[in-house]
Amino acid sequence: MASAPERRLLADRAYDALKGSLQSGKYPPGTFLSERQLARVLGMSKTPLKSALVRLEAEGFLRISPQQGIVVREPSVQEIVELFDLREAIETYVVRRVAGRLTADQSSRLKENVRLQMRAVKDERVEDATRLDTEFHALVCGFLGNRELSQTLARMREKLHLHILGNLSRRPERMADSAREHAGIAEALLKGRGEQAAELVRQHLTYGRQFVLGQDANR
Repeated sequence: MASAPERRLLADRAYDALKGSLQSGKYPPGTFLSERQLARVLGMSKTPLKSALVRLEAEGFLRISPQQGIVVREPSVQEIVELFDLREAIETYVVRRVAGRLTADQSSRLKENVRLQMRAVKDERVEDATRLDTEFHALVCGFLGNRELSQTLARMREKLHLHILGNLSRRPERMADSAREHAGIAEALLKGRGEQAAELVRQHLTYGRQFVLGQDANR
C-alpha cells in the first residue's frame, strides 16, 4: 500500500499528465472520460487519479456529476469575458509598474522572447507561437516580483490556452498580429513608457478577446 507522500506524488503526476492532455487538445471539450481508462493510461490506481480529477474540476477544466460522469468543459462566453477583464486589470497595472525598470537580464529575456515569436511566425509553428505568447505575458508579470499576481495570471492563461491554440490553428494570420503587438509592448517597456505600454496591452487583450470569441471577422 502506498504511503501518504507516495499517494500525493502519484496524484500530482496524474494532475500534470491530465492537464497537459487537456491543454494539448487530446481531450476536446465535450469529451466523456472514464476513470478506468484514465487509470490504465496513466498506469496507476483510481485513488490518486480521483484526487487529480477533483483538482481539475475545481480549476474549471472538468465537470463531474453522478448523472453525466466526467466531462471535459470549456469556459463559457461569460467566463472568457471575465478572464480577459481580469487580465486587462492585472497586466496594465504590471506594465505601468515595470516600465523603464527592467534589469539588463530582464531586457535580454524579453527581447529574446520577441525574437523567437517572430521566428515561430515565419516558420508557421502555431504551438511554439502559442507557448511563446504565454511566456511573454508570464515574463512581464514576473518582472514585478509579485508571486500572487503571477500565479493568478498563469491560472487565467491556462483556462484560455486551448481556445487560443485552436483559434491560431484556424486563423494563423493572428500569430503575426500578436507577435507585432508584443514587440510594441516590449519596446514601450524598454523605453520606460508605462502609459503607452498599458494602452498597447489593453488593445492587445481587446483584440485577443474578440479573436477568441470569434468577433474579429473584419479585422
